[in-house]
Amino acid sequence: MSRSRDLRRKATAKERRAADRALARAERERRRRRARRWRVVRRTSAPVAALAVVVAVAVALHAQAQAAGTGPANMAADGVLLAGDGTTTTAVRTHALAPGEEPTATVVDAAVPDVVLYVDYRDPQAAAFWAASGEQVESWVTMGYTTVEIHPVAVLDGAEVPAATATADPTGTAAADPSGTATAAPTATADPTAAATPDAQATDVPSAQATATATSGDYSARAAGALACVADVQPDAVLMAHAALLEQVGGLDADGLSTDELVAVVTTAIGADEEVEACVRGGDFVDWAQEATARAADAVPYAEVGAVTTSPVVLVAGQPYTGDLGDADDFVSFLSNAYSAALSTAEGTTDDGTADDATTPEPTATP
Repeated sequence: MSRSRDLRRKATAKERRAADRALARAERERRRRRARRWRVVRRTSAPVAALAVVVAVAVALHAQAQAAGTGPANMAADGVLLAGDGTTTTAVRTHALAPGEEPTATVVDAAVPDVVLYVDYRDPQAAAFWAASGEQVESWVTMGYTTVEIHPVAVLDGAEVPAATATADPTGTAAADPSGTATAAPTATADPTAAATPDAQATDVPSAQATATATSGDYSARAAGALACVADVQPDAVLMAHAALLEQVGGLDADGLSTDELVAVVTTAIGADEEVEACVRGGDFVDWAQEATARAADAVPYAEVGAVTTSPVVLVAGQPYTGDLGDADDFVSFLSNAYSAALSTAEGTTDDGTADDATTPEPTATP
């Protein structure tokens, strides 16, 4: 009996070894077949994957190119138009210019004179004008007596500017005087015979004494792009950003504000906004600002101006203001006359030729 059990155990062990060898052979064959399949897949999928990467990169680059050429929303005229209803001021919404699309001139109400500003945000003359008359303009816009359309331009990039030593305070208010002191704004009156040209409104950076100069960088375009970011995301806050940027002019050196400082100026004025901050930091509309500047230098839709190559250019009802940029009373008089003329055109005149303004009060200067 013992011998029989031994024989059966030996037979069983041989069978197990045979079965194990068979399983091992099957596993080796399975692995060989699997390896062959992967080699075939790798050979055929590598070109497909490479093609997919190329296509993805091309699509991304095209999207970036499209985005780079797209203008800010609410600036289809290369400027942002603001109007009031008696209590609040809001921006007129428009589409964003598509790549290659030409700006569309703003259509305004003939009974409401429009104030149009072409402004470089490193220009002391522009800062002087807004420091003197900005509050008045804002008040009249809110009351609905006029509208204001702001066109940020970068005409002073690459220009010789004072090599200021003062550092701009992103949260403070800088004086309009380019020397960085608290002196009054420039008071030189433009030549009245030059009324049809924008050059009569703006001069080279004023200086009573010889001043060290330096070539400016791209700050004008970056600041214009920052205003465009606000117009794109928070259009109703444009006037706040506009005023804040002009308040920094007195302390600018040739390089202008850094990106961090520019972000601080804008977000301090309009309130924290992650989308606006990302737009400013990314320089999303710097290229657009340069293109808009080139378009303005080629032609603008105002017969009395033709083109804009200086800053500031101030127009009321299509007529260039050539008076003293720092004289609020002079500008109020100019604007009041334009308002009266607009009323005469819209409502007709009385028998004696004067405007019949019995139903509409004429705006008065803000104290």
